[in-house]
Amino acid sequence: MKSLLKKILPLCFIDFYRKVRVLHRFFYLRTTLAKNSSINARQDTVVILGNGPSINLLDLPLLLANQDVIVMNAFYHHPDASKLNIAAYCFGEQGADVAHYDISRVLKTKSRQYWFSADFASKITPPSNNVHIYFSGNDDVLSQHRRHIDLSHPAPYYESTSQMAIIIAISMGYKKIVLFGYDHDYLASGEHIKHFYEEDVNDEVTISKLYIDGSDYHALIQNCERMWARYKKINIYARSRGIQIINCGKNSYLDVFRRHPLETTIMPISKHLENML
Repeated sequence: MKSLLKKILPLCFIDFYRKVRVLHRFFYLRTTLAKNSSINARQDTVVILGNGPSINLLDLPLLLANQDVIVMNAFYHHPDASKLNIAAYCFGEQGADVAHYDISRVLKTKSRQYWFSADFASKITPPSNNVHIYFSGNDDVLSQHRRHIDLSHPAPYYESTSQMAIIIAISMGYKKIVLFGYDHDYLASGEHIKHFYEEDVNDEVTISKLYIDGSDYHALIQNCERMWARYKKINIYARSRGIQIINCGKNSYLDVFRRHPLETTIMPISKHLENML
């Protein structure tokens, strides 16, 4: 039905309809979103950990000691999740899959802040002081470089939680954003999801996201095209505001951001100790 309407109705009408829907939903969420304006970074640099298999190669507690970290989705599976200085935990899943998620495991982690997509609003009402709602609805902000991203209002759209996490880091005020675990090898592996932990192949959400066994590979290609286009938009916005985004994943397919080895981008604890002596 949606595809039929897109063919029949003019694009300007569809855009107007979307904006009306966003404003209508914002009216009901505005009180919950108000506290999002008071979030701040405590350091200049943050490391955002994607859930790609490559993070299994790192000793995270040693490498990221005393370093602000942002994690996402099912990072609670990681054995060292409780040993990191998590500044924000992002859970950006949207749509029908939201009903299948148990977010209690996320909220049991030691994070200063928790961020959920607006589709979780009914599941975390009333939210506690450190639980925030990310309401994506304004795609103009990233194109208007002079405007600061204000998460107390409709925020930029995102194609994946990995993008939501970067937008939140920018909004918090970090000047250097380091990415790791953003493997993004979807087209190479033929799978939409491939994580550092073992997937439950019987899980409904997992099954719905695996592009295997006769699935539509073309849809995966189109999804990646949208993701890369939005990453480019995020990078242009960040650079216009003097924010560095560095991808430290050695085998990552995400080539939008500048590359640099993680070990020399983030100073290991041994080096911290040497500098203190």
